[in-house]
Amino acid sequence: MDMAVKELQTALRAVLAAAGQPVRLYPDGFFGPETEEAVRLYQRMRGLPETGEVEQTLWDALRAAYRKVREREEVAPLPVFPGPGFVVGPGASGELVAGLQRLLAALSEKYPNIPRPGRTGVYDAPTGEAVRQMQRKGGLTADGLIGRESWNLLAALLDGNL
Repeated sequence: MDMAVKELQTALRAVLAAAGQPVRLYPDGFFGPETEEAVRLYQRMRGLPETGEVEQTLWDALRAAYRKVREREEVAPLPVFPGPGFVVGPGASGELVAGLQRLLAALSEKYPNIPRPGRTGVYDAPTGEAVRQMQRKGGLTADGLIGRESWNLLAALLDGNL
């Protein structure tokens, strides 16, 4: 996980949301397609060429815009999980699963007993095993399903708050 990318994602998310352009961008520290699209959207808003790349001038402008948003206290909250009762498990696919796999991969860097899943965007057997190992580490029932409690455990383990 790259902390500069995470900072970029946090600023993009807040500035775009304050401008009425909410995006599905979760600050995970990985510069992927979602981050590139958010950069392009910000460039479009500012009338700049849509390269998807972040050069120093853009970075400085984004930081200044983010400071203004924070001063106005209009930062859009980052949802911890999609909603009560929501569960992700075997066979699920999409951006949430891809994000989960990126987070589990980052977690495996901190905890070698948690296997590193592939980044397939599909909740497959290796993803399930990584989730079960994470749940065991956190004292949860190792059912391999990601609900609110397991998602919050993942966040706490990544932040080192457990």
